[in-house]
Amino acid sequence: MPEVKRAILDCHAVAKELKDSSHIALCHALGQGLSTVHVETHAIGLCIYELTAIVFRHPTDYVPIVSGRVQEYIDRLFSVHENVSLYCEQFGITTFVPFLEEEVTNREQVLLQRRFQKRIVSSSIYDVLEQLSIPYQEVRHKPVYTVEEAKSIPIEISGIGVKNLFLKDASNHYFLYLLEDDKRADLKSLAKFLHTSHLHFGSEEELQNTLHLSRGSCTPFGIISDDENVVVVIFSESLLSKKLLFHPNRNDRTISISSYDLIRFIEAEGHVYLIF
Repeated sequence: MPEVKRAILDCHAVAKELKDSSHIALCHALGQGLSTVHVETHAIGLCIYELTAIVFRHPTDYVPIVSGRVQEYIDRLFSVHENVSLYCEQFGITTFVPFLEEEVTNREQVLLQRRFQKRIVSSSIYDVLEQLSIPYQEVRHKPVYTVEEAKSIPIEISGIGVKNLFLKDASNHYFLYLLEDDKRADLKSLAKFLHTSHLHFGSEEELQNTLHLSRGSCTPFGIISDDENVVVVIFSESLLSKKLLFHPNRNDRTISISSYDLIRFIEAEGHVYLIF
């Protein structure tokens, strides 16, 4: 699993270095495909990104190509369903893609339910960290409300400070963008990466309604309160492989945690994350 996770992150990292939109989409498709090893619902992401790549590559005549590819998806699914015994014999297993063998009327809904079943349900981030055996360090200090105030507090644990930007696009999608506290956010480039428009800061009320947080305590740990999974967490690539400092949903404490352990926390809560 660690090797696969590294490959997933590499796919998204390579996408950031490319200029061609179709190639970028294909890298994300590969990342989504690899991610199915731990979350089934990423399978649809592979299809969406691959179809997006086709649209970028054939902007004027993509309709028949996309339609043909969708039909190939459907044919492949039926082929797998009809030849389960052959696949099992070939791979020496008793059950192949058990989800396809189940008689259900709405597979998408079942996948969604399974995703939430896998989620660790707890109102305490400390309980989740303990269940995942994630190591962390914590210090207590006076309440801070801005990055500047946080920098003025002597923190005796390792890690780099992180900005947590709560964002919203024109389609009312929410994002939590994490980047080093001394970096300036390029929202225009981020919007292009997300294939969206009018990326701007969400309101205090929206932050409270989605993550149950206030401005001074904005943190990725807030996804524990996002029961509908409406917020997508976005990591700046520069944060990977580093120890990071965050508030544990209150601004009078700071936690040090590795970026990969934070990703484990996000996955355990059933949320989507991206690398930018």
